[in-house]
Amino acid sequence: APTPTPAPEANPWSAPEAATSGVLSVTSTPGGATVFLDNAPIGKTPLQREAPFGGHVLRVELAGFHDEARQVELASGSMSVPFELRAVVVTGEVHIFGTPGYTVLVDGEEIGNIPVTAKLSEGTHRFEAISPAGERSSVSRDIQFDGSRKAVTVTIGPQ
Repeated sequence: APTPTPAPEANPWSAPEAATSGVLSVTSTPGGATVFLDNAPIGKTPLQREAPFGGHVLRVELAGFHDEARQVELASGSMSVPFELRAVVVTGEVHIFGTPGYTVLVDGEEIGNIPVTAKLSEGTHRFEAISPAGERSSVSRDIQFDGSRKAVTVTIGPQ
């Protein structure tokens, strides 16, 4: 019967096995965005995840912000991929009523005479009405547009 050949002893001076993967470090501002690696969800930012070397698509999603995607080429032990997310700005029409002929200022900027319509973003705005004699009335309102309603009414001036 043939005798098995003993396995050669490992040479402690030989080169280590070549790496085939690295670590992706993904961050976002603001944090808490869902991270997708090649369209598969892998967690929320900030995160570190091992991935095979090569080309990948990283995508981050966060409610109220535009999705961002990036093509990356992982070729070393680690790679940092930061994302700066841009907020989605929701705008709509604000119809402003009050005493006809009063001048209207929105956030300190003159936009016309009552009645007038302004295109504004969501958030708190200051509405001011100025009479022809210079009398001023103002109100601050938090403007929010929901999916079905893209117009809001504000009434200012002497009632």
